[in-house]
Amino acid sequence: MRQTYLKSTYGLTLEDYMIIHNNQSGVCAICGGVDSHQLLSVDHDHNTGLVRGLLCNSCNSMLGYARDNPDLLLLGAQYLERNH
Repeated sequence: MRQTYLKSTYGLTLEDYMIIHNNQSGVCAICGGVDSHQLLSVDHDHNTGLVRGLLCNSCNSMLGYARDNPDLLLLGAQYLERNH
C-alpha cells in the first residue's frame, strides 16, 4: 500500500524512498530528528512536484503552515530572535 501511495503521489518507488532515507541517514532533512511512531514524510515542491527530501511530521507541518513561503519562515525566525 505504501509503495502504491509513493508511486501515485510522488512518482517514487519504495527503493527511491529508501535511497533518500539512507542519504539523509534516516533523519529529518531540517531538524535531524526522527519520529519513532511515523515514517519520514516526503517533502515536495507543490508547484513543480519535485521531491525535496524527507521530513519529520513537525517540520513538514511547519512548511505546510507557512505555505512553502521562505519569506514567511524568515519572518517567523526573526520574531523568535527578537522575543527570545
